[in-house]
Amino acid sequence: MDAKTKRRHLKDFEEAARQIELAGVCIDVLETMHGVAPQRCVKALKAEQQKQLLRLDKAAEKLGAPYGA
Repeated sequence: MDAKTKRRHLKDFEEAARQIELAGVCIDVLETMHGVAPQRCVKALKAEQQKQLLRLDKAAEKLGAPYGA
């Protein structure tokens, strides 16, 4: 794997990690609110976190992390 490809995978990994962290902060704030709308938002953000976690795992695997072993 060339350096350009590694950088792309590292960028994907970092971006996914950042998105997971930002969603977590939003979830923490929304969980302090009452009502249906904040609950819907929390549910959507948790789904997005899972999506980003898959993206992070794929990038980590391409970078050589021992996933799937």
